[in-house]
Amino acid sequence: MAVQTMTDHRAITFPRTLWANGAWVKSVIVVLLSLFALVMIIPLLWLVFGAFKTNVDIVTTPIQLLPREWTTEGIRMVWNTSGLPRAYANSLIISALVVASTLLTSSLGGYTFARLHFPGRDLIFYFILSTTMIPFVTLLIPLYLVMLDLNLLNTYAGIWLPAAVSSFGIFLCRQFILGIPNDLYDAAKVDGASDFRIYWQIILPLIRPALSALAIFSFLGAFNMYLWPLVALNDTSLYTLPLLLVQIGTTRFQVSRDSSLEQEEAFVTVRFGVVGLRRGASFVRVCSAATGATVSALYDINAEAVGTAAAEIGARPFSDYEAFLNSDIDAVVIASPLAFHAGQAAQALRAGKHVLSEVTACLDLAQAAELVAAARESSAVYMMAENYRYLDEVELLKRLADDGRFGDLYFLEGEYLHDCKDLWFDRDGNLTWRGRGELGVYCTHSLGPLLYITGERVDTVSCVEVPGGKFREDIQNPTMHLMQMVTDKGTVFRVRVDHVSPRPHQMAYYSVQGTRGSFESWRGHGDTSKLWLEDEHEPSRVSGEGAQWHATGPYAERYIPERLAVPAEASFGGHGTSEYWMLRDFLAAVKGEISSPIDVDRAMDYTLPGIVALESARAGGTPIAVPDSRLFS
Repeated sequence: MAVQTMTDHRAITFPRTLWANGAWVKSVIVVLLSLFALVMIIPLLWLVFGAFKTNVDIVTTPIQLLPREWTTEGIRMVWNTSGLPRAYANSLIISALVVASTLLTSSLGGYTFARLHFPGRDLIFYFILSTTMIPFVTLLIPLYLVMLDLNLLNTYAGIWLPAAVSSFGIFLCRQFILGIPNDLYDAAKVDGASDFRIYWQIILPLIRPALSALAIFSFLGAFNMYLWPLVALNDTSLYTLPLLLVQIGTTRFQVSRDSSLEQEEAFVTVRFGVVGLRRGASFVRVCSAATGATVSALYDINAEAVGTAAAEIGARPFSDYEAFLNSDIDAVVIASPLAFHAGQAAQALRAGKHVLSEVTACLDLAQAAELVAAARESSAVYMMAENYRYLDEVELLKRLADDGRFGDLYFLEGEYLHDCKDLWFDRDGNLTWRGRGELGVYCTHSLGPLLYITGERVDTVSCVEVPGGKFREDIQNPTMHLMQMVTDKGTVFRVRVDHVSPRPHQMAYYSVQGTRGSFESWRGHGDTSKLWLEDEHEPSRVSGEGAQWHATGPYAERYIPERLAVPAEASFGGHGTSEYWMLRDFLAAVKGEISSPIDVDRAMDYTLPGIVALESARAGGTPIAVPDSRLFS
């Protein structure tokens, strides 16, 4: 009997579990992506909610996402006082011009290199394409000089014209057009269409996707452009949004810890403008080692030189001093030739800019009166940049003297011996300000440290000079000045200033004599600075083993340990680490943490004895009283 086997075609079913259909994998992915999205969106939420917080709320800990007190004051302040609407408009105008010009030049260039045939076409195209490999910073200086010659700095055209042609855009359009069938082009040619009509009516509509992508890239690049506008724009009314945001972020902010308390103002970064390129270069270097300082503008009468120097450090160049002072800087460093110090400092103070002025503060009593008056009337800080007062050796002497180790000081010496005859002429053979003798008695490097150590001021000065003409008959500036001064406390100073004598340099020689100790700087040829202290060393006497000199190293470790632990970059400005410490004090004075260590009156204490010394030398060394600027009317 045949057995008929029947097959049940019904599918055998099993329960559809979460594991079997892979839904658990999808669930895990969704959870992980959600967590990732949350992490990414928190900073954005912080920015949004932060706009509605008070200043106190922003810095209060523990951090809280939502405002404790909702306010729109910050938004109104930024919108109404910072120039934000104008910056937005500038960015949009420049971006629109860049996008329009880029689309036009790229589409025309792409069409030309894709469809037209002429000798050297491919070579020219590859040359244009190769320019994409050139870093923009290498083009910055030539581009600045071109725009300067065309008088396009501080204009919209000066910003968007360099971005009007894009080698990438030409490449993108060319590649897209090559993908369009040749039949369309040939048919249009057969119908008698010109090349421009083919471009306008056939090619252009077909490459809209490529143009759309290029428009996005161009707009983003133009809207976020920072370096070139920073160099090319001095007029704050033309600032783009990135420039304005940097200005807002580096100017200052206020922190109110309680509405009933007085608000405290703190600088984030002090933006310096430097006057003078030669001496100012050292200040630019030392700024790199200081916290809270940046050089954002340079001024010099040589427009080409200042443009080159500014481009190297990302600063804005100026050859107009008023425009320089009207720019967004907080403080001015005066490092120009000496004859301009007082006038430029006074003008900066009247413009509300803090001033750090190179020595000497002025050349004559008329300049002194102008500078003192400007400093009195201004709320800005004035400080003379006498860097030798900040030498480690001088600071050691100051602390030893304050500790009584020298006893009562009664005689101090300072010498500045620096053969500068090679600076008498410029490259064209013309006399420089040094060669013309426009430096008076340049005594602050020698006198300033002595006044700092004693805390006194010069009451009278007598001076003799060695006549000029010893090295060139046509240059009759005095060869040397030797000054003897008596302070208001009766201490005697002797200062020698010599810019001419041929000899090894010694620009920082000091000696100190007190009732219980003495000190002498190094002289050279392996010599080192040394001291003798009565309370620690051999007795000073004629018979037997008398007083001996001792090294200053152990005393430096005890009295100025912080000076021995500075970072290596603190010496970038030259003159040891003196300019690093000087800049720190100036920044502290600008922030209101300390009074200016060398304010306008102390600057006059350092400078006026040198001015009076010239009068004394002409009178055969007769002692003459030094005016006290504190009594100026």
